[in-house]
Amino acid sequence: MITNTSIDVRKINREWIISEYRKDKHTGKISSTIKKIPEHYVDTVRKIIQQCEAGEVYGYEWLMNKIQKEHGLNIDRDAWNGGRNRTTYYFPLHYYPLKVLEKQGVIIYNGNGSIQTTGGN
Repeated sequence: MITNTSIDVRKINREWIISEYRKDKHTGKISSTIKKIPEHYVDTVRKIIQQCEAGEVYGYEWLMNKIQKEHGLNIDRDAWNGGRNRTTYYFPLHYYPLKVLEKQGVIIYNGNGSIQTTGGN
C-alpha cells in the first residue's frame, strides 16, 4: 500500500532502475515515474559512505561537496539544486543513489537531506 511516496529499486545489467510512486493526497490517484541511473553513480556515493563512521549523521552540504569532488565538478549549491540543473546533477548523482543505498540498508536518509550511516555495505 502506498501512503504518500513509495520507491522501488532494482538493478538491471549496469543500471539502477528507480520506480517512484506518489499518491495524491486529494484524489488518491497514484502516479509513477521511472528513472535509470548508471551503476557507477551509486558506487561513487557508496565509496564515500564506506569512509564514514557507522551511526554518524552527515549533512547535505558535506555529502554534496564529496560527491562533486568524486565527479570532478566545481559548481555552487544553486547550480547543483537549481531548476534545470537538478536533473543534470542533483537527482542522478545525489538523490537517486541515496535512495538505492537507503533501500539496501546502508544509510538512513533524513528528510532534511542528511544521512545516517548504518555500517552496512
